[in-house]
Amino acid sequence: MNFAKYIIGAFVAMGGLANAETLDKSQISHDAKWLVHLDADAIKESFIGGRILEMALAEMENEGSIHFDLEGLIDEVYSVTAYGTSFDQDPEENSVLILRSSERFRSIVDAFILSSGLLEDEDGAEEIQEAPYPTYLFSDEVHVSFPKEDLALASKSLAQIKKAMRVIEGETESMDDADSDLTLSKENGFFFIATASGINDIDDIPPKARVLQKATGVQLSLGEEEEIFVSNITLSTTGPTVSDQLYRIIQGMIALASFTEIGDESLALLTRNISVTKGQDFVSVDLRYPSANIEKLMMNLAQQGGNLQARQKPKIDYDKAVEDGVGGEAIGVANVDAKADNGNLPRNATDADPETFWGSRARTWIRLELESPSLVREVQIAWKNGLEGRHRFIVQTSQDGAKWTNVIHRRAAGGSDQLESYNIPDTATSWIRILCEGKGGDRRSIQISDLRIFGQRDYVASEPENSDE
Repeated sequence: MNFAKYIIGAFVAMGGLANAETLDKSQISHDAKWLVHLDADAIKESFIGGRILEMALAEMENEGSIHFDLEGLIDEVYSVTAYGTSFDQDPEENSVLILRSSERFRSIVDAFILSSGLLEDEDGAEEIQEAPYPTYLFSDEVHVSFPKEDLALASKSLAQIKKAMRVIEGETESMDDADSDLTLSKENGFFFIATASGINDIDDIPPKARVLQKATGVQLSLGEEEEIFVSNITLSTTGPTVSDQLYRIIQGMIALASFTEIGDESLALLTRNISVTKGQDFVSVDLRYPSANIEKLMMNLAQQGGNLQARQKPKIDYDKAVEDGVGGEAIGVANVDAKADNGNLPRNATDADPETFWGSRARTWIRLELESPSLVREVQIAWKNGLEGRHRFIVQTSQDGAKWTNVIHRRAAGGSDQLESYNIPDTATSWIRILCEGKGGDRRSIQISDLRIFGQRDYVASEPENSDE
C-alpha cells in the first residue's frame, strides 16, 4: 500500500473560508531555493480548483486505491507549503512539506493508520519512537511528523523535519529575516504559488524549457477572481539586455501558440488575453480568462493526449425524465446532517419552517436518515436563494449512510424560492443525500429552506428469487 500516493493526492488536490492561509514567509528557511504553496481553502472554493479536485479524486477512486473518506480528510487541510534548499545535491533529502490543518487532521490520520493495519505491514508504516514528536515512517521512505495538533511535516529526512521545525519556532533564520529574492511578485490573491531561484545554474533543464536559463528566477502564481482564472509568470533577469531578449522570445511563443488548436478549440482567443510587460530586471506574463473556458481547454487537452480520456465522467443529462409515479405519503426524517454549514444548521431544512434554512458553500451535501426503510418516489426542495440562479444537484440513496448510489441529476427550475418536486426512480432506501454542485453565476452559496421526502414508509424490498437450473 503506497501511503505516499494518499499524501500527494491530498496535498495537490485540495473547507471553511475563515481558515484560508496565504504564504507565511516566517515558515520558510532563509536558504530555500524553491517553494510551492497551496491555499487549500481558496482553491477548494474556486471554480477551476473544484473541478481539478473532482478529477483527481475520481482518478484515485478509479484506481481502486482509496478506501476512506479522502475528500473529508482534504476538508481538514488549510494550506500546504513545500520548499527545498538544493536542486542538485540530494534534492529530496533537502526538502520538506508543511501542512496546516484543523486539530482533527491528526486524529483522522491516526485512526486510518490503526484501522488499515499499516503498522503490521512491512511495507506500510512504522512509528519512530526516538523522534522528538509523534512520527511515522511510510514505505521505509517518507517521514510524517505531528509537532502540533494543527501541524504536520513530511520529508524523506527526519533531520530536515527537525530543521524546518526550528525555523517555524523562530530559532533559526527564515525568509522574513533574510534578504531573499525567492518571491518575485505579490503572493496575496493567488491560491497557488511556485517559485525558484538560481535556475540559470541548473544543468538538466529539458530542451523545451531552455528559455528559463536566461532567467535567474521564476515565479508562477494561479488564482481566480469572480470565476475569472488569473495567472502570472514573473521571470527575473540579470539586466535590461536579457529582459529584452526574454520579452521578444515570449512574444514569439505566444504568436505561435495562437495558431494552435486543442481538440476543436483554437488558442487564439486565449492568447489575446495574455499581456507581457518588461522592466530592467524582470519580464512578467499575465493571463485573465474565464474559468469555464480554462476547464474546457483542460478537458480537450486530456482527450487529445489520450491519457485521461477513459477516466472522464460521462456528460450529465440533467433533463433525463423519470417515467414512474410520484407522491405517496410523507416520510419522516430521524436525523439530518451536512458536510458543512455557515451557521444555518442542517436541521433547519427539515423543520417545516420556511423562515429558517440550511446554508453552506457550494460542492457540499445534506444527508437525511429516514425514520424507517422506505420506498422513495419523490423529493421536494425549496431553494431559498432560487431566485438568484439554477442549482445543480444529485439525489443519492444509501442503505447504510456510507455507500451511495446516484439516482438523478437535476438542475433546479430557478426563479422561485418555493418547493420544487423531483421524481426519482422508485428506490428502496434508508438514507437520502442531496449532493449540491452549485448554480450558474454563483457556485459559492447553497440555501435550502425546506426538504421533503415522499413514497411508502416501512418498506422492505423483496429478495430476488433463486431459480434452479
